[in-house]
Amino acid sequence: MAEIKMTFSNLEKRHLSNCKDYKDEKVMCDKLISQFENIESFEKLNRTSRNLHRLVEGHMEISHDTMLLMELSIDQLDKTQSRLDKTELDLKEIKADLKEIKDKLDKTELDLKETKDKLDKTELDLKETKADLKEIKDKLDKTELDLKETKADLKEIKDKLDKTELDLKETKADLKETKADLKETKNRLDKTELYLTNTANILNETKERLGNELSKKKTKLKKTQDELKDTKAMTKLLSVDRDWIGIFNRKLKKKLGENVFSEIKEAMDDARIYQTDITQCSCVKKLEEILEKVGMSFKDFKLLFETKQLSNEKFHKSPGQTIKDAKEQLLNDSFQKNRKISSLH
Repeated sequence: MAEIKMTFSNLEKRHLSNCKDYKDEKVMCDKLISQFENIESFEKLNRTSRNLHRLVEGHMEISHDTMLLMELSIDQLDKTQSRLDKTELDLKEIKADLKEIKDKLDKTELDLKETKDKLDKTELDLKETKADLKEIKDKLDKTELDLKETKADLKEIKDKLDKTELDLKETKADLKETKADLKETKNRLDKTELYLTNTANILNETKERLGNELSKKKTKLKKTQDELKDTKAMTKLLSVDRDWIGIFNRKLKKKLGENVFSEIKEAMDDARIYQTDITQCSCVKKLEEILEKVGMSFKDFKLLFETKQLSNEKFHKSPGQTIKDAKEQLLNDSFQKNRKISSLH
């Protein structure tokens, strides 16, 4: 403001002689200065700017100083506009803050309502707890009475325990005597146990020795039994088959001729005595041709021949047997199931 006053003072001195309407201009300038000093709003500042423009248009000879005043006014307007813009931004921020505060207040109101519900529930719980406490108090009173009764019972039990303690002392003395008796009895039992152990060892040794002897005798008896079974089976075989082997040999002798059959018998004896191979002999070849017709091999004939020889050593004669009886016996005897009875045709 001091600069503005100084500007108008210089303006007054410079144009004092040339300006006829100086008084009117001075009045206008004073009015403008007064308005500029008392600016309180943006609208007053705008009016001041318009008045300055009119002053410039009416008095061109003082346009330079007036322009300075206008520039100052414009700067002031810009500053005011900036403050207004900032104020508007602040108002927006304040509005946003107010909205946020409102949301928080709404949320707080909900929280308060929820808290109130919880408090109501807590109040109900407290009422229930109070009832439970009253019930517990009644139980405690009853328990106190029970404790008094129990105390009386404990006193009675203590008296009994004192009496029992005396009895235990007497029993302890008796136990001491019994312990001595038990020690003596234990010594006797140890001696008896040692005797029984020795006796058991002797019995075990005797049992083992008798078991070994019994096992040996059992093995020997089984061997003898097997030998008897083999002898019985062989005797049965020889007694049954020797006649049929003789019949088979006679028919075979008739087929081969007496000379060829004698050669076969002689070859069989040589093979048995000297362990020679007679399968390539001509008489054996003829024999194999006949045996093949009845489903037999030379090995089968050799077995029959050896059986006949063994039979001659065991028996002088055998009872007669029909073909029907022999077939029935062969079917019933498991030993004969793998043997064939063939006849020459």
